[in-house]
Amino acid sequence: MGDNKKIQAAFHIAKEQNMYVSFLEKKVDLKKLIVSLQPPKEKGFKPYPSSGGWLLWLSTPKTKGTSWYSWASSELPEKVSLTSRKVVGFQINPARLLKVNTKKRFDKFANSYTVRTNMRIVDWGKVSDEYDGIVFVPYKRGWASDKQLWYHGLDADTVIIWAPRAVIKRKVLLRT
Repeated sequence: MGDNKKIQAAFHIAKEQNMYVSFLEKKVDLKKLIVSLQPPKEKGFKPYPSSGGWLLWLSTPKTKGTSWYSWASSELPEKVSLTSRKVVGFQINPARLLKVNTKKRFDKFANSYTVRTNMRIVDWGKVSDEYDGIVFVPYKRGWASDKQLWYHGLDADTVIIWAPRAVIKRKVLLRT
């Protein structure tokens, strides 16, 4: 079976088990990864929190459309290569996730958590004080203005987790 068919099969399992997925380097120890998650405590231009420890980047288990897999396949094929990576599914506790899944919720997030400078930047410390992670699914480029470059940098459906308690279950779905 070719890599694409293997990935589709793994994504099918993830979808059935209500999981998000990630392509992780084969050498990553999942237990150490989960316990090392830490909340970001910064304001930044970047489209993602980066300080304070590890973050878990996840995507929807889709191979087309706005999925990270679809974007990475054309932009960063080494990130989805099964030669050096494994596909891992993560079931996430939705209780303390900030879901930005409509234009109205996007506007509320932007008004509540971005700081106005010449560009809007996200106060990730404030977000992480209130939530264990954030879900930008679906990703809609048209939701953000030109001053909200942090959002345009996401490029695809994105789930970011920074609190270990958010991870209910993890499972290697595909390893070669």
